[in-house]
Amino acid sequence: MALITKITIASVLGVDATDISDSVYTWATKQFYALTGVVGAEVSKTYRKYLQSSTSIIKLPFTNIKTINSIKLDNIAQSFTLHEDLKLNPDTGILWFANGFGGGQLAEINYTINAVTLTDLHDYLMTLLVARALSMFTPEKIAQVKKVRIGNFSKEYGNASNNLEDYITVTNDEIARVIRMLKDDDGSLASEFIQ
Repeated sequence: MALITKITIASVLGVDATDISDSVYTWATKQFYALTGVVGAEVSKTYRKYLQSSTSIIKLPFTNIKTINSIKLDNIAQSFTLHEDLKLNPDTGILWFANGFGGGQLAEINYTINAVTLTDLHDYLMTLLVARALSMFTPEKIAQVKKVRIGNFSKEYGNASNNLEDYITVTNDEIARVIRMLKDDDGSLASEFIQ
């Protein structure tokens, strides 16, 4: 998995690659990861929850789960066989444990998330975030941005690129729309744009 590069983003936005400073690209990258929750490689996560009542189902906070590594209840390792007494829907993060999770217990689940394959929509979002960062770090460059197009996704700025306030509004609205589109696919993304 690799994010779209500064050089490619510059060509899409119609600006010179030197116009996209490291601070602009770094800001956009941080926003991208915060908004999408995308991970670049397999990552192990640990979920801990104090359970007030007994249940056999826990919803993990991430999706695209590769495997469950361990389960502990009150710091005592539990034995399980995946697909027999432990069932997992990797797309939703819902975990069912035949032995159940008892009320008043601290459940600790360690699991691995698959690396994400980025799509044109991810590249489009990253490009929009760079376009948004330009308005903060180098607002004099926004007049050059007339259109953003990657794959089937595009946004024309028209006269908005001549006015900083309109440019920011158009860009923020498009970012929010893309996040909603990604959220419909994934269901786990943040819905607030971080400023």
